[in-house]
Amino acid sequence: MKWIAYLAASLWLVACPVAGIAQAPLESERVLGPYEELLSVLMAPFEDEIPVEQMALEFSRQAVASHPDLERAEAVRPGLTVAIAEAAKPVFTRFSARTRAAYRPRLLEALKSAISEGEAVSALEFYQTELARRLQQYIAEGLRNAEAVSEAEATAAFPARDVSDLARHTALVPVSLSPEEERALEESLRRFPVLVKLRGFTAAALPIRIAMVNERLNADDYAALGRAAEQGIARYRSQQL
Repeated sequence: MKWIAYLAASLWLVACPVAGIAQAPLESERVLGPYEELLSVLMAPFEDEIPVEQMALEFSRQAVASHPDLERAEAVRPGLTVAIAEAAKPVFTRFSARTRAAYRPRLLEALKSAISEGEAVSALEFYQTELARRLQQYIAEGLRNAEAVSEAEATAAFPARDVSDLARHTALVPVSLSPEEERALEESLRRFPVLVKLRGFTAAALPIRIAMVNERLNADDYAALGRAAEQGIARYRSQQL
C-alpha cells in the first residue's frame, strides 16, 4: 500500500492548503486571565468554520477517486469512503489543535495591543449578557454559510456608519439585527465603550485567522494520513468478509 502514502503526500494535500481549521477548546484545565478568557469568547463563533469531519471526508473522497480499485470497491459495496474518513479524522484533529495552539499567542498579542486588561474585564461583562449571547449565535450561524465565510475573509475593514455596521464589522459576517436589538446594542456601546475598541482587534486578527486556516500539513501529517488510509481500507475489507 505504498501508493496510499504517496497519495496522501502529493495528490491532494501538497497541492491544496487546508481550507479551514476546526476549533476546539484549548484552555479547559487552567484558570484564564481576562485577556485569554476574552480571546476564547471572541473566537468561539469560529469553532465550526470547517469541521474536522468535513476535511477527513474530503481527503477520503479524493483518495478513493484517485485509485480505480478503490473506486470500484466503493461502487459495489459502499462504505470504503466512510472507513477511510473515520481513520483519518484523528490526524486532522491533532493538526487542528496544534495549529490553533501555534497561532493563539499572535491573536493574544493582537488583543493586548487593542485594549487594556481592565477593558478586557469590561468586555467579558458584556459577553455575559443575553444580547451578546444572541450576537454570538448569529455570528456562528452566519459562519456556517460558505458565502459568509468568503465575504468575511475578503473584508479587512469598513466604516462603522451605524450600529448594524459596527456589529457586522465586529463579527466579520453579515448580522441582521431587529430594531429592538439595535437599540440594545446602542445602549451596550454606551455602557461598554470597549466594544468600539475591539474593532481594532477584529482588523488585526483577520490576517492571522486567514493564515491559520490556510496552514499546511507537514510531512509527519502526510505520513499519518497514509497510515490512516491503510487502516481504513483494512477495516473496510474486514467488514466485507
